[in-house]
Amino acid sequence: MDISQLIGFIISAGALLFLFFRQFQTAKRRRENPEQYEQEQRRKEKHLKELMKSLDIETDDEEENERELPLQPKPVKIPHKVIKPALRHSAVAKVKPPIAHVGLSTHNRAALQSASAYKITHRNKPSRGSLLVHGLRSPQEMIIFQAIVGTPKSLS
Repeated sequence: MDISQLIGFIISAGALLFLFFRQFQTAKRRRENPEQYEQEQRRKEKHLKELMKSLDIETDDEEENERELPLQPKPVKIPHKVIKPALRHSAVAKVKPPIAHVGLSTHNRAALQSASAYKITHRNKPSRGSLLVHGLRSPQEMIIFQAIVGTPKSLS
């Protein structure tokens, strides 16, 4: 810690202590003499409003006067209803089976679906992961790739 940091710390601590004791003092004065404290607050507010008017800055009193004007009712928006046509029983009956299963009976269709659901298909092209690994230029990139994609160190 050099001298400039020490001076900054001392100034910050002094400002903090000053604000703390000032707040404590005003709270004590408010508890002991509430009427006198209210008079002081009104006087301060009056001086502040005079200063604001001299600087041509709007005050809260002007806003309150504007609020007293009668408000015009806001127009009410009516939401549009979206009507969806109901699907009729005759429309459901007209749905055709997929073209691949046109000539098959229901037993053969079920057998075809169950066989194809668990059948392992081999692709001619390599997977995206192997393309990514083989596309790396150096072993360092493999380590970086493993750090990014692999499990976090906190879980391993």
